Amino acid sequence: MLEALELLGKQLNSIYLEKQPHSGRPFWLTELPWQTEHEEQEVILRLQRPFLMDRPKESIVHLIQTQSYLAHLIFRTAERLSYPVSPMPNAMSNALKLLCYAFNDACQLLQDRVKHMDALHHARYRKEHARALRHLYQQQALHGKRIETASHQLRHALAEENGSLSSLDSVMLMLTLDDLCEIMGRIRALLTSLQQY
Repeated sequence: MLEALELLGKQLNSIYLEKQPHSGRPFWLTELPWQTEHEEQEVILRLQRPFLMDRPKESIVHLIQTQSYLAHLIFRTAERLSYPVSPMPNAMSNALKLLCYAFNDACQLLQDRVKHMDALHHARYRKEHARALRHLYQQQALHGKRIETASHQLRHALAEENGSLSSLDSVMLMLTLDDLCEIMGRIRALLTSLQQY
């Protein structure tokens, strides 16, 4: 999931920051649904085996569902970004840059912190792990607010620049903004589930 988020961030960058020519559907998109399904099946098989320290199966199933929905959102957003887009007016371009930076910062932070928490978990530092998880949730909430603010600015710029983009481009942009905000919400939901787990 972390890798898919990073690749989605790179896709956003290549379209809106680096303004590279449209390259179509990204290669990694075909692997994502298969990998997610494979991981889900693996966890479900493990759930059917007896545990030494039995954890509530409902919480594990909830984690799988949240992760699965997050994968679906990433897939859908990447699909939408794979359509060619018209050049953006300057006012919208600046808001898009802020959005891309905020999303990339959130993904990078998530990756770094998860690696750190994995190290704490393997070293059996439970209190430090729980503290790091709470701190990560707070930081992701701040990044989520940055993304929502940039999304709001972009919507405002889109309303002011009425007619500068085609109807299809406008709709695709709005749907992508909704998806990015929802991805951040799902990441926080996943972290909340992990705190309870």
